[in-house]
Amino acid sequence: MIDDLKNNPDLSRLLVLAVAAHASKNDLEIPANLAKDFGHLVRSLDRRAFRDELNKLRRLGPDKYLAAAGSMLAEASTKDK
Repeated sequence: MIDDLKNNPDLSRLLVLAVAAHASKNDLEIPANLAKDFGHLVRSLDRRAFRDELNKLRRLGPDKYLAAAGSMLAEASTKDK
């Protein structure tokens, strides 16, 4: 499963989406050397948050987790405006 996730382009897109959302929320510029910075970012991710989200995914199952995450992102998006 891990190899499948690593080779899934949607995972990369999702991580870049998170970078873009953070940059937009904090009015930051995207650095020209994003690929190098992105590697550092991935290695320094909040492991506790990842573990908590993974536990939530296990509890809810993929469909309910994605629905809840979509609602949370939509709510956060409307709060920022």
